[in-house]
Order: sequence, then C-alpha cells, then structure tokens
Amino acid sequence: MSPAANELHERLERLRQRLHSEAGIDADLRASLLGLLDEVQQLQTTASSTTKPTHNAAPTLAGRVAQAAEDFEHSHPVLAETIGNVADVLSRMGI
Repeated sequence: MSPAANELHERLERLRQRLHSEAGIDADLRASLLGLLDEVQQLQTTASSTTKPTHNAAPTLAGRVAQAAEDFEHSHPVLAETIGNVADVLSRMGI
C-alpha cells in the first residue's frame, strides 16, 4: 500500500472513531457520513486491487467529502477538520 493510501486508511479510521464518539450528531447525518466513508474505503480497495485504477466516481466523492467538512464546520469543528483531512488526502491521491 502506498504512503498516501496508508494515510487515507488511518484518517478514515480516526474519522469513524470520532463519528461514533461525538455527541450531538443527528443520527441520519451520522449514517450518511458513515456511508460516504464506506464509499471512500471501497474506492480505495478497488484502486489498490487494480493495476490501473479508475476514478470515475471519485471527483463526485471527493467533492461530497469536502462538502461534508463544510457542513460540520460550525457545529462540530474538530470533526470538520478530520473530514477535511480525508478530503485533502483524496485530493493528493488524485481521487
């Protein structure tokens, strides 16, 4: 696994932990964000299992992750920063 892929994996796990421990997050919003994280992880798994990754859905996915960070910015700033970090890694990976 590449260093960027390792970093993404670590940040996804950190974000999952924060989502489960953070109080005051609407259940539907939490479920939506966890679903988004599942999509990112699935894309990462697909990309690492192929020799030439295809990122057809990636721009939309990276954009959705960045939008999620903005959505949480005022209500949960620490969580928003963690989500933003995931979006940054996706961007650096070209996803």
